[in-house]
Amino acid sequence: METKCLGTTTSFDGFRVHFHTSHHPDAKAQFAMSLMEKALIAAAENGEDSAGRAKLRALTAAEVALKACDIAEAAFYEFHSRGWMVIIPPPTNEQVNKILGVDSED
Repeated sequence: METKCLGTTTSFDGFRVHFHTSHHPDAKAQFAMSLMEKALIAAAENGEDSAGRAKLRALTAAEVALKACDIAEAAFYEFHSRGWMVIIPPPTNEQVNKILGVDSED
């Protein structure tokens, strides 16, 4: 999948900037990516050594991604179950125009 990016700057001094990507991770995906940055999911059991101690091996990139997504999925399910997630409806066209300072079409 190819992600395309387009950036335009309306006014640097006024900090009016527009940036658009064709694909953007939602909150669950952002949480999964954050988990992938952490060491807590970087190893898996790999048998025992000759003294009976547990051995670890580094997870492959695919295993890290899968584990992070599984954790994010379970976490968001639990967050919703506990009522910890606020669902915000998307803004109307009128609200978007107001935020952007664009006159509404009449």
